[in-house]
Amino acid sequence: MPTCGGSWRRRLGPVRPSRGATGSFRASLAANQASGLGWPPCKIDNLWLVSYTMVAVSSPDSVASKVQRRLRGWGLGRVFSVRSMLDLGSRASIDVALHRLTRNGVIRRLGRGLYDMPRHHTLFGPLSPSIDEVARAIADGTGETIGISPASAANALGISTQVPARPVYLTTGPTRVVQVGTQTLRFQHTMPASLAGGDTKAGLTLRAIRAFGRGGVGDQDIARLRAILDDADRRKLNGLRTNATGWMLPIIDRITAPAKGEAA
Repeated sequence: MPTCGGSWRRRLGPVRPSRGATGSFRASLAANQASGLGWPPCKIDNLWLVSYTMVAVSSPDSVASKVQRRLRGWGLGRVFSVRSMLDLGSRASIDVALHRLTRNGVIRRLGRGLYDMPRHHTLFGPLSPSIDEVARAIADGTGETIGISPASAANALGISTQVPARPVYLTTGPTRVVQVGTQTLRFQHTMPASLAGGDTKAGLTLRAIRAFGRGGVGDQDIARLRAILDDADRRKLNGLRTNATGWMLPIIDRITAPAKGEAA
């Protein structure tokens, strides 16, 4: 993560928020300074990033110290669940450590068992977390497997310009709508086979083919996919054939077939 040329604990010369900074942002920075969490912030690409010193703990081997080290390793913008910390200590001790860090402004509570280390904007204060980061953290907290929807997969590969109006994630968990602050996420239950390959290029290709449907993948689409996938991606796509329905197999064959002059 960018720390204005210094390590996490390094203190730099005085850098102050601009006159346009909001009062809440100024108050947040003042609270950080007063609690010993680190000063000053630094400005990179119109973002104020605080190099937190964190809260002093009695022992480097304590649960609180381990939690802080993990947070430093992740850096600003990371969304995480309580479950991602449970390997560091008991649930009760993790809850206490996260509560203190929230109270001191180091992390922000987004929902039940869900936190982030927010980035700050000069004018708008704390920024909303990445929607994909929120979805990943929710899945991490429940143990389910998720992936972007077939329509989003086609868009991510550049073979479709259609963008879903609301983010939809396929999940091995239950279908539901989750509200996190002002962000709304929809999780749609699917079979594990529909998420084969994860969000790799091969996995996204498999989902994109499903998005186009039977008869919807034309010669131009196949040419684009062949250009996008390298040899390793094509081999991986071939390995996912068992997760494809019958009508998809000829399309996969055309995408993974060796080019003229190449050995099979």
